[in-house]
Amino acid sequence: MFERAVADEIMDANPVRRAPTPIVKRRPPVILDDKQAARLLDECRDRPRSPMLFAYAVTLLETGARSKSEALWLRWADVDLDAGWVTLRSSFRRQNKDEETRHVPMTPLLQRTLQAHANRYRECRYNGKRSPWVFHHTRRGPKAEPGDRLKSIPALAKAAERAGLPEDWVPPDLRHRRATSWIEAGQDVSLVKDAMGHADIQMTNWYTHIRREHLKPLADHGLDYEDGSAEMGTRTGT
Repeated sequence: MFERAVADEIMDANPVRRAPTPIVKRRPPVILDDKQAARLLDECRDRPRSPMLFAYAVTLLETGARSKSEALWLRWADVDLDAGWVTLRSSFRRQNKDEETRHVPMTPLLQRTLQAHANRYRECRYNGKRSPWVFHHTRRGPKAEPGDRLKSIPALAKAAERAGLPEDWVPPDLRHRRATSWIEAGQDVSLVKDAMGHADIQMTNWYTHIRREHLKPLADHGLDYEDGSAEMGTRTGT
Protein backbone atom coordinates (compact mmCIF):
# COMPACT_ATOMS: atom_id res chain seq x y z
CA MET A 1 0.00 0.00 0.00
CA PHE A 2 2.79 2.41 0.92
CA GLU A 3 4.74 1.50 -2.22
CA ARG A 4 1.66 2.30 -4.32
CA ALA A 5 1.33 5.64 -2.52
CA VAL A 6 4.96 6.45 -3.31
CA ALA A 7 4.45 5.49 -6.96
CA ASP A 8 1.38 7.76 -7.14
CA GLU A 9 3.43 10.56 -5.51
CA ILE A 10 1.08 10.72 -2.54
CA MET A 11 4.00 10.02 -0.21
CA ASP A 12 7.70 10.78 -0.50
CA ALA A 13 8.92 7.51 1.00
CA ASN A 14 7.74 4.17 2.38
CA PRO A 15 8.02 4.34 6.21
CA VAL A 16 7.86 0.57 6.52
CA ARG A 17 11.26 0.27 4.87
CA ARG A 18 12.83 1.81 7.98
CA ALA A 19 11.33 -0.83 10.26
CA PRO A 20 13.60 -3.73 11.22
CA THR A 21 12.80 -7.03 9.55
CA PRO A 22 11.28 -9.40 12.12
CA ILE A 23 13.05 -12.70 12.68
CA VAL A 24 10.57 -15.52 12.18
CA LYS A 25 11.56 -18.94 13.43
CA ARG A 26 10.43 -21.57 10.98
CA ARG A 27 8.52 -24.51 12.34
CA PRO A 28 10.52 -27.73 11.98
CA PRO A 29 8.43 -30.19 9.94
CA VAL A 30 7.62 -33.68 11.17
CA ILE A 31 9.20 -36.17 8.75
CA LEU A 32 7.35 -39.49 8.89
CA ASP A 33 9.34 -42.69 8.64
CA ASP A 34 8.10 -45.49 6.38
CA LYS A 35 6.15 -47.25 9.14
CA GLN A 36 4.37 -44.06 10.14
CA ALA A 37 3.52 -43.29 6.51
CA ALA A 38 2.15 -46.82 6.06
CA ARG A 39 -0.01 -46.46 9.20
CA LEU A 40 -1.38 -43.19 7.85
CA LEU A 41 -2.36 -44.84 4.57
CA ASP A 42 -3.94 -47.75 6.44
CA GLU A 43 -6.17 -45.27 8.26
CA CYS A 44 -7.12 -43.56 5.00
CA ARG A 45 -8.39 -46.73 3.31
CA ASP A 46 -12.04 -47.60 2.87
CA ARG A 47 -13.58 -44.50 4.45
CA PRO A 48 -17.13 -44.28 3.03
CA ARG A 49 -17.62 -40.73 4.31
CA SER A 50 -14.40 -39.60 2.63
CA PRO A 51 -13.97 -41.75 -0.50
CA MET A 52 -11.28 -39.47 -1.95
CA LEU A 53 -9.08 -39.66 1.15
CA PHE A 54 -6.79 -42.55 0.25
CA ALA A 55 -5.96 -41.33 -3.27
CA TYR A 56 -5.39 -37.83 -1.88
CA ALA A 57 -2.97 -39.07 0.81
CA VAL A 58 -0.99 -41.16 -1.69
CA THR A 59 -0.81 -38.21 -4.09
CA LEU A 60 0.66 -35.98 -1.38
CA LEU A 61 3.11 -38.66 -0.26
CA GLU A 62 4.39 -39.58 -3.71
CA THR A 63 4.43 -36.26 -5.60
CA GLY A 64 5.31 -33.63 -3.00
CA ALA A 65 2.35 -31.56 -4.18
CA ARG A 66 1.15 -28.67 -2.04
CA SER A 67 -1.82 -30.04 -0.16
CA LYS A 68 -4.43 -27.41 -1.07
CA SER A 69 -3.11 -25.14 -3.80
CA GLU A 70 -1.97 -28.00 -6.08
CA ALA A 71 -3.28 -31.45 -5.17
CA LEU A 72 -6.89 -30.35 -4.80
CA TRP A 73 -6.68 -28.55 -8.14
CA LEU A 74 -5.76 -31.69 -10.04
CA ARG A 75 -7.91 -32.31 -13.09
CA TRP A 76 -8.25 -35.65 -14.84
CA ALA A 77 -6.52 -33.98 -17.80
CA ASP A 78 -3.45 -33.54 -15.57
CA VAL A 79 -3.16 -37.29 -14.92
CA ASP A 80 -1.51 -39.33 -17.68
CA LEU A 81 -1.87 -42.90 -16.49
CA ASP A 82 -0.49 -44.42 -19.69
CA ALA A 83 2.77 -42.46 -19.63
CA GLY A 84 2.93 -42.30 -15.82
CA TRP A 85 3.01 -38.52 -15.23
CA VAL A 86 1.15 -36.04 -13.04
CA THR A 87 1.09 -32.38 -14.08
CA LEU A 88 0.91 -29.99 -11.14
CA ARG A 89 -0.38 -26.46 -11.54
CA SER A 90 -0.48 -24.02 -8.66
CA SER A 91 -3.83 -22.33 -8.04
CA PHE A 92 -1.93 -19.14 -7.15
CA ARG A 93 -0.86 -18.76 -10.79
CA ARG A 94 -4.06 -19.78 -12.53
CA GLN A 95 -4.88 -16.20 -13.52
CA ASN A 96 -1.61 -16.00 -15.46
CA LYS A 97 -1.86 -17.19 -19.04
CA ASP A 98 1.80 -18.18 -18.87
CA GLU A 99 1.27 -20.22 -15.71
CA GLU A 100 4.13 -22.41 -14.62
CA THR A 101 3.60 -26.14 -14.46
CA ARG A 102 5.76 -29.05 -13.47
CA HIS A 103 5.64 -32.73 -14.27
CA VAL A 104 6.22 -35.43 -11.65
CA PRO A 105 6.67 -39.09 -12.62
CA MET A 106 4.35 -41.53 -10.90
CA THR A 107 5.75 -44.09 -8.51
CA PRO A 108 4.25 -47.60 -8.82
CA LEU A 109 2.13 -46.95 -5.71
CA LEU A 110 0.78 -43.69 -7.09
CA GLN A 111 0.06 -45.19 -10.50
CA ARG A 112 -1.86 -48.13 -8.99
CA THR A 113 -3.78 -45.82 -6.69
CA LEU A 114 -4.75 -43.25 -9.31
CA GLN A 115 -5.68 -46.02 -11.76
CA ALA A 116 -8.06 -47.53 -9.21
CA HIS A 117 -9.37 -44.06 -8.37
CA ALA A 118 -9.94 -43.31 -12.07
CA ASN A 119 -11.68 -46.65 -12.62
CA ARG A 120 -14.14 -45.73 -9.91
CA TYR A 121 -14.69 -42.01 -10.39
CA ARG A 122 -13.44 -40.74 -13.76
CA GLU A 123 -16.57 -41.70 -15.69
CA CYS A 124 -19.04 -40.92 -12.91
CA ARG A 125 -21.75 -38.48 -13.93
CA TYR A 126 -23.28 -35.96 -11.59
CA ASN A 127 -26.40 -34.24 -12.90
CA GLY A 128 -25.50 -35.72 -16.28
CA LYS A 129 -21.94 -34.36 -16.35
CA ARG A 130 -18.53 -35.82 -15.57
CA SER A 131 -16.49 -33.90 -13.01
CA PRO A 132 -13.18 -32.56 -14.34
CA TRP A 133 -11.68 -32.76 -10.86
CA VAL A 134 -9.73 -35.73 -9.53
CA PHE A 135 -10.85 -34.94 -5.98
CA HIS A 136 -14.49 -33.93 -5.94
CA HIS A 137 -17.70 -34.13 -3.94
CA THR A 138 -19.72 -37.26 -4.52
CA ARG A 139 -22.74 -36.09 -2.52
CA ARG A 140 -24.63 -32.84 -2.18
CA GLY A 141 -23.52 -30.73 0.76
CA PRO A 142 -24.55 -27.43 2.36
CA LYS A 143 -22.31 -25.47 0.00
CA ALA A 144 -21.40 -27.96 -2.72
CA GLU A 145 -22.97 -29.98 -5.48
CA PRO A 146 -21.83 -33.47 -6.54
CA GLY A 147 -18.88 -33.11 -8.89
CA ASP A 148 -17.65 -29.82 -7.41
CA ARG A 149 -13.98 -29.57 -6.52
CA LEU A 150 -13.07 -30.44 -2.94
CA LYS A 151 -11.52 -27.42 -1.24
CA SER A 152 -10.23 -29.37 1.75
CA ILE A 153 -10.13 -32.93 3.08
CA PRO A 154 -10.12 -32.61 6.89
CA ALA A 155 -10.43 -36.38 7.21
CA LEU A 156 -6.65 -36.60 6.65
CA ALA A 157 -6.00 -34.99 10.03
CA LYS A 158 -8.40 -37.47 11.67
CA ALA A 159 -6.58 -40.35 9.99
CA ALA A 160 -3.29 -39.01 11.37
CA GLU A 161 -4.77 -39.07 14.89
CA ARG A 162 -5.92 -42.66 14.47
CA ALA A 163 -2.48 -43.61 13.12
CA GLY A 164 -0.83 -42.22 16.24
CA LEU A 165 1.26 -39.62 14.40
CA PRO A 166 2.93 -36.85 16.41
CA GLU A 167 0.47 -34.17 17.52
CA ASP A 168 2.35 -31.41 15.71
CA TRP A 169 2.24 -33.21 12.34
CA VAL A 170 0.35 -31.37 9.57
CA PRO A 171 -0.44 -32.45 5.97
CA PRO A 172 2.11 -30.05 4.37
CA ASP A 173 4.81 -32.09 6.14
CA LEU A 174 4.27 -34.77 3.49
CA ARG A 175 5.82 -32.36 0.99
CA HIS A 176 8.93 -32.14 3.15
CA ARG A 177 9.00 -35.94 3.44
CA ARG A 178 8.91 -36.36 -0.33
CA ALA A 179 11.88 -34.04 -0.91
CA THR A 180 13.80 -35.61 1.96
CA SER A 181 13.23 -39.18 0.78
CA TRP A 182 14.40 -38.32 -2.74
CA ILE A 183 17.61 -36.77 -1.42
CA GLU A 184 18.21 -39.68 0.96
CA ALA A 185 17.85 -42.06 -1.98
CA GLY A 186 20.69 -40.24 -3.75
CA GLN A 187 18.64 -38.35 -6.33
CA ASP A 188 20.26 -35.29 -7.91
CA VAL A 189 19.18 -32.19 -5.98
CA SER A 190 18.58 -30.31 -9.25
CA LEU A 191 16.02 -32.95 -10.28
CA VAL A 192 14.36 -32.71 -6.88
CA LYS A 193 14.25 -28.93 -7.28
CA ASP A 194 12.39 -29.26 -10.58
CA ALA A 195 9.97 -31.88 -9.26
CA MET A 196 9.18 -29.76 -6.19
CA GLY A 197 8.70 -26.61 -8.25
CA HIS A 198 11.27 -24.57 -6.36
CA ALA A 199 12.73 -21.39 -7.80
CA ASP A 200 16.24 -22.18 -6.56
CA ILE A 201 18.35 -24.88 -4.93
CA GLN A 202 18.43 -23.01 -1.63
CA MET A 203 14.69 -23.58 -1.17
CA THR A 204 15.13 -27.27 -2.01
CA ASN A 205 17.87 -27.58 0.60
CA TRP A 206 15.52 -26.12 3.20
CA TYR A 207 12.88 -28.69 2.28
CA THR A 208 15.24 -31.62 2.82
CA HIS A 209 15.72 -32.91 6.34
CA ILE A 210 18.08 -35.87 6.57
CA ARG A 211 16.80 -38.21 9.25
CA ARG A 212 19.14 -39.40 11.98
CA GLU A 213 18.93 -43.05 10.99
CA HIS A 214 20.36 -42.28 7.55
CA LEU A 215 23.49 -40.81 9.11
CA LYS A 216 24.54 -44.13 10.70
CA PRO A 217 26.66 -45.27 7.71
CA LEU A 218 28.96 -42.33 8.46
CA ALA A 219 30.16 -44.25 11.53
CA ASP A 220 31.69 -46.89 9.24
CA HIS A 221 34.41 -44.48 8.20
CA GLY A 222 36.28 -43.88 11.45
CA LEU A 223 39.87 -44.49 12.51
CA ASP A 224 40.76 -48.19 12.76
CA TYR A 225 42.47 -48.05 16.14
CA GLU A 226 42.68 -50.33 19.16
CA ASP A 227 44.36 -49.57 22.47
CA GLY A 228 48.08 -50.38 22.30
CA SER A 229 48.03 -51.17 18.60
CA ALA A 230 50.17 -48.22 17.55
CA GLU A 231 53.95 -48.06 17.85
CA MET A 232 54.96 -45.02 19.85
CA GLY A 233 58.50 -44.91 18.39
CA THR A 234 61.86 -45.18 20.17
CA ARG A 235 63.10 -42.69 22.69
CA THR A 236 66.15 -41.97 20.56
CA GLY A 237 64.28 -41.46 17.33
CA THR A 238 61.33 -39.33 18.51
